Amino acid sequence: MTDDNLPTTLNVRATNEPETDNPLFDILEEAMQYANAGNYNDALTKCHDAVKAAPSAAEPYFLLGTIAFICGDEGQAISMCEVAHKVDPTAEEYAQALATIYTSTGRLADGLYFAKIATSLEPHPLFSKRMPPRLKDLNAAYLNASPSTHYIEAQRLFNIGDFERCLHECTAEIRLSSDNLKAYILLGRTAIVLGRYSQAVGALQAAIQLDPKAGLAPALLARALVHLGRHGEAIAAGKRALQLESTDAEIYAQVMDAVLRCPNLTADETRQWALDFQTRFDADNDPADTEEVDPSAPLKIGFLSNAFFRTLNFDLYQGWFQIPPAKDVEYAGYQLSVHPDIVTTTIKQGCNSWREVYDLDPYTLSYTLAAEGMDVYVDLSYLDGETRMAVAGMKPCPARVGAFALPEPGLAPGVTHVLSDEVLHEGDEAALLPGQECVAISGSLFSQEPYSGISQEPSCPALDKGQVTFGGVVDLAYLSPECATLWADVLHAVPMANLLLCSSHEIADEVRARVREFFSLAGVADRILLPVDDMEEEIDEVEAFHNAMAALPPAQLREVDVFLDTSPINCRRELSQALWMGIPVVSMKGVRRPGLVGASILNAAGRVNWIADSREAFVDIAANLAADTDILARERRALQENIESSLLFDSKATAMNVRSALTDIARQARQQSS
Repeated sequence: MTDDNLPTTLNVRATNEPETDNPLFDILEEAMQYANAGNYNDALTKCHDAVKAAPSAAEPYFLLGTIAFICGDEGQAISMCEVAHKVDPTAEEYAQALATIYTSTGRLADGLYFAKIATSLEPHPLFSKRMPPRLKDLNAAYLNASPSTHYIEAQRLFNIGDFERCLHECTAEIRLSSDNLKAYILLGRTAIVLGRYSQAVGALQAAIQLDPKAGLAPALLARALVHLGRHGEAIAAGKRALQLESTDAEIYAQVMDAVLRCPNLTADETRQWALDFQTRFDADNDPADTEEVDPSAPLKIGFLSNAFFRTLNFDLYQGWFQIPPAKDVEYAGYQLSVHPDIVTTTIKQGCNSWREVYDLDPYTLSYTLAAEGMDVYVDLSYLDGETRMAVAGMKPCPARVGAFALPEPGLAPGVTHVLSDEVLHEGDEAALLPGQECVAISGSLFSQEPYSGISQEPSCPALDKGQVTFGGVVDLAYLSPECATLWADVLHAVPMANLLLCSSHEIADEVRARVREFFSLAGVADRILLPVDDMEEEIDEVEAFHNAMAALPPAQLREVDVFLDTSPINCRRELSQALWMGIPVVSMKGVRRPGLVGASILNAAGRVNWIADSREAFVDIAANLAADTDILARERRALQENIESSLLFDSKATAMNVRSALTDIARQARQQSS
């Protein structure tokens, strides 16, 4: 009988088998019945009950190991069975199970050791007849021995965006192979995507211990640390990553995404980081040889993304492809992802040509772009996966446009043009590197399609509660100590008000502690509200939440009267969602692009009166909105009536402006190269 044909279920007590007088065995019998029915959660609960009832007993641990084996988590199975064997080294079944599991995973020496000692041990009174036959068949385990596939499966799940299962497979791989560097890095990357930054930090620190000379782990660590508000450590990790991998564009991108969110790093410092990297990169890489293009040929604009469906900015650029290109312009799409999602399909339909390039390295891809006579290259990648950030740095075409890849896109390698708007323009101009040009469109670069599935809130929460509730985000990549003192000033100006900090992720204990510390120093910690982690009451909104790509759970925002933007790093998706739901937003205008996002959004929404140019103005605007709930309710109704028709949700107009700007860049590049 082969391994695949062997049953994995646990045998239960036969009807003619005598009852035992051991109450622990009765609990375990129930657990096995649950496991056989596929109800593993209840089975695990019963096992934990057994551990509590008899903490020194080996049987519950062995059953936990058996269930883990049935569920495909060999590492956890080994761990639990080893505990059982240490507690009771006389039981034959414990050693048999370890022999089989070790052998099946290719660890033959360990398997042989336990197989030998099993022959001298005694059968267990409960498990001798109930142990799954597969755990006894050492010969089948030997014939079917193979390396773990958990990491490979984790990679596949990451590529299709199934991050929860990816996290599970990474964990299973690490339990089995605690020295698997790639599994730790993928675990850290996935935890960042899921907003579990403390878990990401732990995984990435373990990766650094395994290979202190590799740069990717500290680069990703910098991103995770930023979201925990540990800016000094993030900068240090970023510097370390660039010291280790000084010309790797992927690592540079991860580092810059982190450090550009650190308020204590100046604009001059980040510009110098970018200049230094570009110098090293140019010395290490030859530019692609551009082909001579027929002047009468259509202008060609290429777009690359590592995951059109997963980037946080797809709601901004998806509309660019829903308008047919002009007759003298061709759009080419380059897809790094393998997932056939609806967003990718929509973008594909808006392109004249399409190429899947996930099997091409940056150098081959850059030469491909050059050979295809591209005039303009636009990188729409996001930093969760491989981005091919090096492609633009190799200069495969005359113009390389930075849009959203970094918080300040002009600092990405090889960028010649920065796509901007009438509000971002001033900050983008100040951040330009030598040889770069800022191209501003009319309106806001952050205009998007109207939300679907998120209803507007007709009433003002303060009318029912009798007090105003301000809202904000709890992500420490945005909520700095400086921002906390600004919001505290608002609370001091409105004595009866509270501040609800919203989050779409479970808030880590470390984040909760830092937030309490921030606001305790300002004397308003008792007026800060954090959402509970139990989201059961919002289950009916989950589908709408994901369909609309909402930044925050709608149920949380329905408790908010006025939403406060973060400073000096602004939010983006959160502000648009709040405005759509009819919630006034107050934003303070900064001097750099990350601090001008809120002003750009409010300008497009027709609410320039909610843009503050100083801390004092920010407090005054927020306090005035909260001063009279009847007036606030009227403001909310007026916002709801007009927001959908505003430029903020006129994605078609923005798409036309962007396409016109890209066409002008392409035409200019063609003229200069001819």
